Amino acid sequence: MAYDRFVAVCNPLLYTVAMSHKLCSLLVAGTYIQMACFVISTVNEVCSLLITLASYVFIIATVSRMPSKGGLRKAFSTCASHLTAISIFHGIILLLYCVPHDKSSWLLVKVDTVLFTVMIPMLNPLLYSLRNKDLLGMNSQISSNRSQMQHEGNQSTVFTFIFLGFSEYPKLQVPLFLIFLTIYTISVLENLGMILIIRINPKLHTPMYFFLSHLSFVDFCYTTTITPKLLDFLVVEDRSMSFKGCITQFFFGCTCVITQTFILAVMAYDRFVAVCNPLLYTVAMSRKLCALLVAGSYIWGGICSSTLTYFLLALSYCGSGIINHFCCEYSAIISASCSDSSLSQLACLVICMFNEICSLLIILTSYVVIVITVIKIPAKGGLRKAFSTCGSHLAAICFCHGVILLLYCVLKSKSSLLLVKFATVFYSMVIPMLNPLIYSLRNKDVKETLSKLMHLKVLSHS
Repeated sequence: MAYDRFVAVCNPLLYTVAMSHKLCSLLVAGTYIQMACFVISTVNEVCSLLITLASYVFIIATVSRMPSKGGLRKAFSTCASHLTAISIFHGIILLLYCVPHDKSSWLLVKVDTVLFTVMIPMLNPLLYSLRNKDLLGMNSQISSNRSQMQHEGNQSTVFTFIFLGFSEYPKLQVPLFLIFLTIYTISVLENLGMILIIRINPKLHTPMYFFLSHLSFVDFCYTTTITPKLLDFLVVEDRSMSFKGCITQFFFGCTCVITQTFILAVMAYDRFVAVCNPLLYTVAMSRKLCALLVAGSYIWGGICSSTLTYFLLALSYCGSGIINHFCCEYSAIISASCSDSSLSQLACLVICMFNEICSLLIILTSYVVIVITVIKIPAKGGLRKAFSTCGSHLAAICFCHGVILLLYCVLKSKSSLLLVKFATVFYSMVIPMLNPLIYSLRNKDVKETLSKLMHLKVLSHS
C-alpha cells in the first residue's frame, strides 16, 4: 500500500496505468504466498519437533522403569546417532529462520546455509554408520565381493573365443575368401568415394547428402570392423580371438548398427521436409539441426553399445569358448558364458526393440505424411517426382531393416545357423556395398562428379 501511495503522489497522471488491475492482483497474491510459506514452514517445524519430543519423552519414561542398569546406556547407544542428527538439523533451521538477521549477519546466514545443504548430507551417513556393526560388516563384505569380481574379470580378460565360421565347408574356404574380399574392396572404395564426391561437388552440399556422407562413413566403419577378421578366419587354421578383441569388435559393430538405423530415420525426416515443405526446406533443415541430428545418432549408438558391453563384461566365461559364428555378435558371446545371462538377454531385447520400433515409427510416420501430401498434389507427375526423391532411401531402408528383422525375429535353431551367418554377411558387407550404388545410380550430380574425377585421372596419366 505504501508503494501504491508513492505512485499516486509521484505519478498521479499515470496512476491508473501503473497500478493496473493485473499488477495489484500479483502484489496481493505475492503477499498471500509469502504468508502461506511462513505458515507452512511453521506448521512443519512445530509438528516435526512435537513428534520428536513426544517420542523421546516416552523413550525416557520407558527406560527409567527398566530394572536393568544397562538400559539407559543401551537406549542411548540406540538413539544417539538420531539425536545428534536432529540437533544439528533443527538447530540450523531455527538459526536460519527464527533468529532475526541484520545486514552484518548475512555472512552467518550464508555459512549456515552451506552447513545445511552440504555438511549435513555428508554427516548423516557417517553418524548412522560409525556405530552400526551391521553396516561396517556389510562394507567389508562388499569389499570382499568386489575383489572376487575383479578376480573373475581378470579370468575373463584372458579367455579366448574360437570361431567356427564357415569351417563346416572346407572346400568353399578359398572361393568364399575371394568373394568376400571382392565385396569388401568394392564397399570400401564406394563408401570412401561417395564421401569424397560429396565433399568435392558444391551441388551436393545439401542436408540429404550430408546425412548420406555420414551413412557412408558408418558403413565403411562397420564393414571394416567385421570383414578383415572374417577373411582371416577363412585362410588361417587358428580361428581364435581374445576376449578383449571380441568385446572391442562387438562395441564398435553395435555402435555402427544403431547409428546406421537412426541416420536412416533422420534421412526419412529429411525427405518428409523436402516433399511436404519444399519452400522452407533449407530453413527447416539448417546446418545446425543437421549436425545435431547426426551427433545425436552417434551418441545414442555409443550409449546403447556401452550399455550392452557392460552387461557382457558382467558375465563370467568358461569352458571351450567355441562360437558357431564368424563375428562377435551379442547372442554368440552370451552362448559362451557360464553364468546366468537372463538379465543381459533382457537388456539386449529391450534396447533392440526400443531402437527398432523408434526408428521404424519415425520412418513410417514420415512416409505416411509424404504419401498423403503427394496424393493431394494436383500435378500428374507429383507421385513420380516424390518416388524419384524417396526411392533410393526406401530401398536402403528395406535392405537394412529387412535383414535386421530376419536376424532377430527368425528363430535361431540349429538348422537356421547358416541362414543367420549369410544374413550377417549380407548386412555387414553387401548392404555397405549397395548403399552408395542405390544413392548414386539415379543422381546426375554424383555421376557428373564421378565422370570428372575419372577424366582428370585419365588426363594426369596422359
